[in-house]
Amino acid sequence: ALLGFVDARRRVLLVMGGSQGAASLNAFVRALLPALDEAGFDVAHMCGRGALQPALEGRAGYRQFEFLGEPLGDVLAAADVVLSRAGATTLYELFALRKPALLVPLTRAQSRGDQIENAAWARERGLAAMLEEAELTPQAALAALARLLADAPGIVTRQAAAFPPRDAVAERVALITAVGARGWR
Repeated sequence: ALLGFVDARRRVLLVMGGSQGAASLNAFVRALLPALDEAGFDVAHMCGRGALQPALEGRAGYRQFEFLGEPLGDVLAAADVVLSRAGATTLYELFALRKPALLVPLTRAQSRGDQIENAAWARERGLAAMLEEAELTPQAALAALARLLADAPGIVTRQAAAFPPRDAVAERVALITAVGARGWR
């Protein structure tokens, strides 16, 4: 109900720009909306504070949000593929949730370069696709999204192997038990 997408045959693309560098990604995605629509995508777009475009409100197959707090989990669950920056926390969440992602890292001019390294690391391991901002064209993005969807089962399998689910309760109990057995020093 939050997204209001009605055609289950269409793929859901979640776009997350992050707190920095969202403006260029937002502009790119909004310009790409007709091609995404033609390619069969509905778009959920988390565009950042103050970045909503009133002219796009009510556009079929497109929902924009400044931020998603608690509903982010539901939107991520609905997403077939994600277009995102490549911050470490974001990557971990995407991999833990088994989401195919097209990563567009911040440029070296916008950051320390860590997002480029994160995205390259993920691409080399087959966990995600990557396009640097200089490579981000409509054709390249649509082709990368199509490849991600075609390889989604393989990507999800590689993500599961690289980031297996953890039992945090069991880990803490084991730690407490080990410390208790040794005693505090």
